[in-house]
Amino acid sequence: MKLGVLSLIIGFIILFISAEDITPEDFGGLSFELIFFMAVFIAPLLEEITFRGQHALNRNTRIVSLIAIILVTISQYSEWLNFTLGLALIMVILLARTERLSRDKFLPAYIIINSIMFALVHLSEGEFGLNIDTFLVLIQLGAGLIFNWICLNFKLRNAIYFHMSWNFILFSILFFALQFPFGKKVVKETEHGILSYEQVPFYDGKPNRIQMNSTEVTLEGQGIDALFRYLELAYKGKSADDFLINGPFFRFNLSYTSKHDTIFYQDFFEVLQNEELIRSAKKSESSLK
Repeated sequence: MKLGVLSLIIGFIILFISAEDITPEDFGGLSFELIFFMAVFIAPLLEEITFRGQHALNRNTRIVSLIAIILVTISQYSEWLNFTLGLALIMVILLARTERLSRDKFLPAYIIINSIMFALVHLSEGEFGLNIDTFLVLIQLGAGLIFNWICLNFKLRNAIYFHMSWNFILFSILFFALQFPFGKKVVKETEHGILSYEQVPFYDGKPNRIQMNSTEVTLEGQGIDALFRYLELAYKGKSADDFLINGPFFRFNLSYTSKHDTIFYQDFFEVLQNEELIRSAKKSESSLK
């Protein structure tokens, strides 16, 4: 329990130190509402049964947990560390169930291995540095240790409830950041035009719209992804695949007015990247000139 709390504290410290690096890259095109529902209700149930199900008194739950761990291990075949941890976890469980491993030896091995694996499978990439991956590993490691402690002392269902509450709090904080923006309107003038934007509430009751003509582009209540979809159709010089969106759920009112008779679409990429609303994808070596 103490180790889990310490890991959480260190993870959150790294989160605040390297906050500029926290830029979620891929949410699979899912809406915030669907991700919220899955994270609060579905994921805790599945994850607790998978990773902490061996603590359950019910034999069927333990069998389901073992099958789930096997499936997770198979799915991690391309990540050698996760795959190896999965195999080790399966071996520990089987040795314990065949009584070749005593409970006193089983519990420490099971808790440590499954907590580490629980943390690593949450990674979006196979990299490890002083960035979002580091804080995420430490926070999930701490959470895994705490969830194990809850299972041992208060049963599996209470760990599920705690996990749901934990995710609800985290996503509620994200929701408030989306719904109550505190940034001011930003106006940037380039050689070819003037671009302005401001963050707006995620839910404001106003219809989202895009208007455009030969010299102006206006987006209301749209995310940067909507702008990218338009730019991909209108401007062939750069692809949206060259960039990653920082804060993919944020909504903006954005307008661009050209100083000439045509729109210079590269202005969007230059301003948005300078304002750190987007960043170059790692696979892209193109520069903005």
